[in-house]
Amino acid sequence: MMIIKNILIVGLLAGFVTTHSLFAQTSFEQPEESQKIDLINEVNEILTALQDKDIFNADTCHDFIENKTAAAFKLRTADFIPETDSDREMLKKESVNTINKLFKIRLALHQRLVHFHDNEQIKDNADKCLNSIREAHQFIRFAEEYLMEWADIEANRAIFHGDSSYTLVNPQFENDFKLQTGDVLAIRGTSYVSAMIARLGDEESIFSHAAIVGEDKDSGRQYIVEALIPRGLVATELDTWLKETGSKEARISVFRYKQKGGPDNLPADAGKFIYSLVNKGGVAYPYDFSMNDSDSSMFFCSEVAQFAYKNASDDNVILPRFRTMATKLGGTHFFKDMEIKINKSEPTVFSPIDIETDPRFELVADFRNVKLLPEARRMDAVLQSVYQWMTNDKSKGRYEFLNSSRHVLLAALGKAARQFGLGAEIMPTHIPFATTVTLAKFNELTNILLNNLEEVEKENKKQGGFSLSFQKLMEANNDFRIKDCLLNKEYLDLISRDISHSYLPPQNKSKFHNFFQGACFL
Repeated sequence: MMIIKNILIVGLLAGFVTTHSLFAQTSFEQPEESQKIDLINEVNEILTALQDKDIFNADTCHDFIENKTAAAFKLRTADFIPETDSDREMLKKESVNTINKLFKIRLALHQRLVHFHDNEQIKDNADKCLNSIREAHQFIRFAEEYLMEWADIEANRAIFHGDSSYTLVNPQFENDFKLQTGDVLAIRGTSYVSAMIARLGDEESIFSHAAIVGEDKDSGRQYIVEALIPRGLVATELDTWLKETGSKEARISVFRYKQKGGPDNLPADAGKFIYSLVNKGGVAYPYDFSMNDSDSSMFFCSEVAQFAYKNASDDNVILPRFRTMATKLGGTHFFKDMEIKINKSEPTVFSPIDIETDPRFELVADFRNVKLLPEARRMDAVLQSVYQWMTNDKSKGRYEFLNSSRHVLLAALGKAARQFGLGAEIMPTHIPFATTVTLAKFNELTNILLNNLEEVEKENKKQGGFSLSFQKLMEANNDFRIKDCLLNKEYLDLISRDISHSYLPPQNKSKFHNFFQGACFL
């Protein structure tokens, strides 16, 4: 049983890269001490504690969750790898049961959140208990997903079909589960843009996109209604979306409006309203790159469900109840470069993950495409690293993108191509030029870092290992950054000493430090 306890811990460790740990640390040194934790007993104790108001309440919530995650953070990846065939068989045998228990903890945490909210014990976006619960959901999802991978759970099934090893269904809905009109979907893709969106907030998200189940009131047919970067507001028939789009996503979670005392028909009305809006009267709603949900002439992804419920409830139900704080990137040029509009007096964003901590919604089901999870995790680690380098203390060295003529040229060529009807499946004509330039920079940088991580993981698996923990991925990024920094310094030193110009200048072997201005920190 010890191997199962250990692997659960690495799942928690994989998710333990959040504001209070990652952005508080300046290095990736291993913790000084390491100890084993009997996580199987921990899981059972946590389930019991969540039902005991003397142990887990609004006052103890933050410290309770922090203590559990801090203990996991002290453990080392090497302690978690199954070494023998018998250990791996035991893991596979016990994994589904353990995943279900972790899922129950997430459901119990949500019920406690609802209780705290109903008793006005959580009131604002920055509440410590709220953010600890956000954090806990992320940690537990990582633990579930690592178990799915390590246990080699089959992933080639249709979305929301099959047993609970890869589709988890809330017991409230498992007898007759199907998507209903008004359900809100939180989705995660694998692209670098997905990771950029997912990691924007102070509490990082594992989702990058949101959609809503709409309905044609005349035919009764259901559709997925969403705002897509290339196309704006669109509707796709539900079965077609599940087969052609949903199957390519790493994660899909379904949330359902269940507000006590609320109108029973609100979700259906919201779904019908938003479907009727798609191309209504020939009016198109383009994608909103500013992420400004006060402007309904265009939409970003999360805003679609918000607009649906707002209008169907006559402005009485505004999503989400709690928004993600967006302060960590506030001291950088990122929001300006992307032309994202953040309210300086209340710096928040409507992140797709915010629906998970909205007390008016219940988690109905989770689907994970196990084969795509490592790719999404690597991309998350890349963007998490880049954002950290961008938000580092200025006195120690902060990375800021240069005004690169090469990326400006790439963006200009892309915009020009769109005017001739090319690239419509990638970007719309109205995308701001500054956004295009910034995306070109991130695209090149993330590809470089991602290629390195893929090589690191490939080598680790050759040695008999499994997917690296999130913390190990971050360490690999930082190791690569330091080596690249030294190569760039070496090049700049050679250039500074070359005053004869009698030979061609030396080659800069740095792969990405020429993207940035200022000294890189070691």
